[in-house]
Amino acid sequence: MAHAGVNIDTSAGEVVIRGTISPGTDAVNSSIRAGSRARAFIRRASQQHHKIPLVYRETLSSLLTVFGNLKYLAPSGKIVPIKCVHGNPERIASKMTEQTNIILPIISVTQTTSEDDPARRRYEPTLVHQKYWDKDKNKAIRVLSLTPKAIGINYSVNIWSKYRSDMDQILEQIRLMFNPELHIETSFAQNTKAYLLAEADNSDVATGDKEDRVLKRGVSLVVQTYLPNPRFLITSTGEIERFNSEVEIYDKPSESTIPDTII
Repeated sequence: MAHAGVNIDTSAGEVVIRGTISPGTDAVNSSIRAGSRARAFIRRASQQHHKIPLVYRETLSSLLTVFGNLKYLAPSGKIVPIKCVHGNPERIASKMTEQTNIILPIISVTQTTSEDDPARRRYEPTLVHQKYWDKDKNKAIRVLSLTPKAIGINYSVNIWSKYRSDMDQILEQIRLMFNPELHIETSFAQNTKAYLLAEADNSDVATGDKEDRVLKRGVSLVVQTYLPNPRFLITSTGEIERFNSEVEIYDKPSESTIPDTII
């Protein structure tokens, strides 16, 4: 009968889970049974792996970079970069009331909610098989993991401006970025997509100073991404279908050269 053991090694300052998957005398040539044993082993090892993927933080950071690259044409004819910050609109409006040194236009990005995405949900028993090229070892390596969790993260993008012409320039650039989707790159995926949901005019709540009217637009968007499970590097040179190899945590592959496949 098949048996798989899992050991945790923290001596190197990081969590490394190692174990072997024995094929069993009654299923040496059965790829289906081998796959079931591999899934059971990886599921058990994944439960003992406590590293947080930080998908939310990386996605927000990528959005701040994207919107921080926007610019507008000033009346003087100069191209001026627009500052992009992370913060709730109420906080930005409060600072605009208290401080006089905030330069408009300005953009803020904040996360609102997140939810499961059943439409992109993957079959739970499926193993994700990825291939990478390791520059240091100069060879291709194979990585296995459980299916990632499909989620949608909602964000609110708020734009403050004194002049309608500046606001229109910013909105034009944002619309062009989402054509129809915006591609976001993180260390977890190179093809994460974001979509515009709605746009609202919130100029009446931007500031309490009626003598210095400020225009405000709110743009809501959703980022369709995945929460990844721990990855396991197959260090053996044996065939993948046999799963008769040592498996260990492999968190950051060097460079992806082959598209992900499902097995």
